[in-house]
Amino acid sequence: MLQSVTSKLPSLVNSALNLNPVKFFFDQIRTRTTCSKTKGKEKSVRTAMDRYFRLGKRVWIKAQPGYHHHLYLKPAEKRFILQQPILLRNRESKMVERMAGRYFKNLKLENFVDPPFVHYHPYLNRVNQINSTLKKTQFFP
Repeated sequence: MLQSVTSKLPSLVNSALNLNPVKFFFDQIRTRTTCSKTKGKEKSVRTAMDRYFRLGKRVWIKAQPGYHHHLYLKPAEKRFILQQPILLRNRESKMVERMAGRYFKNLKLENFVDPPFVHYHPYLNRVNQINSTLKKTQFFP
């Protein structure tokens, strides 16, 4: 019995090595990961909501990486550029949109006296250009 198994063992190993491995390419998909325990309502991912800010029509912005590190070593021009927000790509925006709850998808313009991001809202920008003479602030991506 033992001899029959040992004689078949090399053939099993060779057949396993000759198989072509199937390669799967998966994109990272972040679906809804949190929900409330009592009613099962959707919840937002809090760490993502701390990092990103939603503008109108699924456009998200974030801070520059390293914008608060070693500022005393950087010149004034570099510090100014690091303070400007970055627009997310379409794919990143869709992923953050899945992580956001209903509360974070609403526009929150009433929180500021002079909203800093009002010039970047696509639909509000048309109204602002007609009603006011303010120039659009320069954006450094």
